[in-house]
Amino acid sequence: MKKIIVFGVGKRLEHLMEDGYLEEFDVVAFCDNDVNKQGKMLQEVTIISPAQLKEYTFDAIYISSEKHYEEMKQELEADWGIDCDRIKYFEMKKYDGELGYWKDVFLTEGGKFGNSHYKKIMLGIAEQEDDEFLNGKIVADFGCGPRGSLQWTDKPLVKIGIDVLAKDYMDSFGEELAGHNMIYVTSSEKRIPLPTGFVDCIFTINSLDHVDNLQTMVDELLRILKKGGTLMASFNLNEPSTECEPQTLTEAVIKDMILDHFIIESYRLAYKETEDVYGNIINNKTVTSLEKADPAVLWVRGRKK
Repeated sequence: MKKIIVFGVGKRLEHLMEDGYLEEFDVVAFCDNDVNKQGKMLQEVTIISPAQLKEYTFDAIYISSEKHYEEMKQELEADWGIDCDRIKYFEMKKYDGELGYWKDVFLTEGGKFGNSHYKKIMLGIAEQEDDEFLNGKIVADFGCGPRGSLQWTDKPLVKIGIDVLAKDYMDSFGEELAGHNMIYVTSSEKRIPLPTGFVDCIFTINSLDHVDNLQTMVDELLRILKKGGTLMASFNLNEPSTECEPQTLTEAVIKDMILDHFIIESYRLAYKETEDVYGNIINNKTVTSLEKADPAVLWVRGRKK
């Protein structure tokens, strides 16, 4: 069994342990920069300081935080002389990674989810000043996450959050979700459990790059949206695929798979801002075309033919 040291003792490590990621390894030590954690025991294994790494025999150091992987790796190489080939990260199972992300957010935000930002983003995509256009409609958000993305509006007849992890969200954050005044529906990667032509309006924000079977899910979105229904979507373009986001979306892919089925009413492009994904597009710093394949954002509204 591979002998490892896990660097980073925090909430992410707790999730990794809960999901069984450490079971295939012989963990000889945990390591953390926090002096208040050093010397304590975790599952009968000592938490050591980085300076103590040289005292241990191990095959690899696994960094627990995917978010801070690069900076932690640099620290281990530069400050403690660890060979880069021995520094690893845990290969996250797709849905474990996404659920773990939301668990971290929930804890960071004090045991609740903020959702006030959705109003600005969704009205921006729709190019509407208020939510009257949703009055009496059946409205869905595909890839909604657990924040309560439609809580900002009380105009729809029905508000539906569609997500492959909806059941897991309810298991993990049930009390929070119960206050969202939304119906959460668990989708599979092949089927959305809603009737054909049931939905008047569909929002989707940075979600289709997360699916494994892009054409299948696009077909399902088209199926549940009634003829003349409205799609309001935000797509992250030209981003490399990852475990959690296996699709690299481009304008051509979006057009061929989705937009050819719609009468396009609004089409806006902007290069992705480093600090604020939607900063450029919200501030009308749009472009007529993408001259380079840099990460960008596309906001589009259309009516189904």
